[in-house]
Amino acid sequence: MQLRRSPDGTCEVLVPHGWRLEAAKGRALCSSPDGDTSFIFTSIDFVGQSQIPYFSSAQIPGLKYDYMPPSQAVVVAMKYHGWSNIKILERYSNPHVANQATAFLGRKAEAEIALMSAISKNGTLCTLYFDILGFHPTYTGQWGIIVSGFWSPKDTFAQNLPSLMKIAESFKINEQWANEYVRQGMERLRELMKKTSSMMSRYNEEMRQSSLAAHENRLRSSDFISYKFSSYMRG
Repeated sequence: MQLRRSPDGTCEVLVPHGWRLEAAKGRALCSSPDGDTSFIFTSIDFVGQSQIPYFSSAQIPGLKYDYMPPSQAVVVAMKYHGWSNIKILERYSNPHVANQATAFLGRKAEAEIALMSAISKNGTLCTLYFDILGFHPTYTGQWGIIVSGFWSPKDTFAQNLPSLMKIAESFKINEQWANEYVRQGMERLRELMKKTSSMMSRYNEEMRQSSLAAHENRLRSSDFISYKFSSYMRG
């Protein structure tokens, strides 16, 4: 394995010889040539119904679903990306991590560990492990999950597990980039708020604070779950 950094310098991870790495903006997908054995670290944005009067969340980027438990949200995202016959074999809530995340980020969170089976886009039956942190919706309807995990064909999952764990433990996010990304994101959101219609004038501050908090928490939660995931893998 070789330690490789994403082209934009936002994260790094060990990559086995012959595998490909797709990484940017603190997210990474490290895959075997056929994609059926992989490690992933990513965030997935969802958008539900806004609770702010006169404001529609339809134009906010993200999968259009109301809040659901973290494992179920992963299933929805997998279907979106071409997986089929997805089954949750085991699912465990982790209230300790959820409470830590809630206290650390100031936003209600749920944490789950899930073992699944699914058929990949290649038609391969795979076993998948995910450690998921989900965040409840803001007033604008924005919510999301942070996912760390890996998968492999069912028949070789046990054989590949030590290598997949090693890859997972090696993943790191560039903290300097994360801080700068949050700053730039806040500037973009402030500019967006200037274009809000006059109907929203009395709700601007509430929506701005909600949006900024959601944006910042996504970045902070990425670092939080990265540390927690590595701790789980090491036992």
